[in-house]
Amino acid sequence: MFDNITTKEDYTDLHTVLEAVMILENMKNSRANDIAKQIIELLSAKAKEASLKINTTNGTNS
Repeated sequence: MFDNITTKEDYTDLHTVLEAVMILENMKNSRANDIAKQIIELLSAKAKEASLKINTTNGTNS
C-alpha cells in the first residue's frame, strides 16, 4: 500500500492512516487493540522510512 512513497502527500496519507489506527487502538476490545498495535508498529516504520526518503530527496537530510 505504501511501498512507493515519494511525495509529502503520500506521507500525509500514511500519517492519516496511522492516526485512524491509533483511534482503533483506544477501543475497549482487546483483539482490536492488539491488531492496532501491530499495524501502528508497521506504519510507524513505513512513516519513518518515507520521511527519510523525502528528506534525502529534497536535500534536507539531517
